[in-house]
Amino acid sequence: MHPLLITNQNPIFHQELSHYSFKYGYVTHTNQRGLYKLDLVNLRYTRSVDLTPYNCVPTQVRFSALCKYNLRDN
Repeated sequence: MHPLLITNQNPIFHQELSHYSFKYGYVTHTNQRGLYKLDLVNLRYTRSVDLTPYNCVPTQVRFSALCKYNLRDN
């Protein structure tokens, strides 16, 4: 798993994202063509997306309020 950092101790993080309520996180694993939805309360995967048909190995996932999610493939 790539590093997953969830913190609410950082004041900048708290100010910018305070209007969001995070129930899920999205995780990628090194050299795997998939995206996994993680339940942050129970720390269990709830869904996965197979990116093999697109030959995509995501290295980053970012949230955008405009287009929701952005996958980055190197």
